Amino acid sequence: MLDVLPGFLPDFLAALLINFQVAMVAMLAGLAIGVLLALARFRHGLANAPATGLAAVMRSIPTFVTMFFLVNVIPADFYLGSWQFVMSPKVAVVAALAMYASAHVSDNGLEALRQIRSGSPIAAQLFLTSLLRIF
Repeated sequence: MLDVLPGFLPDFLAALLINFQVAMVAMLAGLAIGVLLALARFRHGLANAPATGLAAVMRSIPTFVTMFFLVNVIPADFYLGSWQFVMSPKVAVVAALAMYASAHVSDNGLEALRQIRSGSPIAAQLFLTSLLRIF
């Protein structure tokens, strides 16, 4: 037991750093996609129905199911046109968490836009606290 303790803290800090990196990349991707979905849903144009449907699908699929699908069903490296993608477990986790973040950013961003339109910018600021919850 005592021989494990000296290596624990460096290993723990390295794993913690990986967790923060995954969370940050997933949050940035989710923020970008979620804001676009929120704007599409807010404008009530042609993109409203597809954006609402996509947000509902992303919200309803469990994150672990998405990770399992990406790791076990998608080939390890695949091509979309001339672009090559490598589906490592770390990329699968980022993609699954980005889907979760996108759905929630879309929902909370849409509500913030509605609050701004109704003249309540203070209520719209709750969007910022929702970002911490998503992270």
